[in-house]
Amino acid sequence: MVNNVKRTVTKLVRLYESNDPFRISRHMGIKIMNTPMESIRGVFYSVQRVPIMLLSSDLDESSRRIVCAHELGHYAMGHFDNRMFLSLHTNIRLNKFEIEADTFAAELLIPDDDFHEMLEQNYSIEQIAYHAAVPLYFVTLKMT
Repeated sequence: MVNNVKRTVTKLVRLYESNDPFRISRHMGIKIMNTPMESIRGVFYSVQRVPIMLLSSDLDESSRRIVCAHELGHYAMGHFDNRMFLSLHTNIRLNKFEIEADTFAAELLIPDDDFHEMLEQNYSIEQIAYHAAVPLYFVTLKMT
């Protein structure tokens, strides 16, 4: 899984010359909308083949970037957009899709060069997370 995610991220970063999830999303034709949402930070779906990403309007800029990268991961990794229906009405385990989207976000938001440089300088995982402005969990995903 990780190698496939890493290949996908590398391809997108090269193609769009950026690791900014908002820029990549725009180039991929994803419509990003901010809306008030209770207990949900973001969701990705499509309507008549138009990809749409909803981000909670309550998020700060750092959280918006993280959630955008995660939701972009669902789209880039080809996750079907009926996850909510499947989680409510079937026994299909969706956790692997969430982990894959988080892994995508970690790979996108923590560039390999920066990551390896910080490791060489003996940064702790907490310092790496702080420097990359990502959750600690993303650093652990990057290390696997």
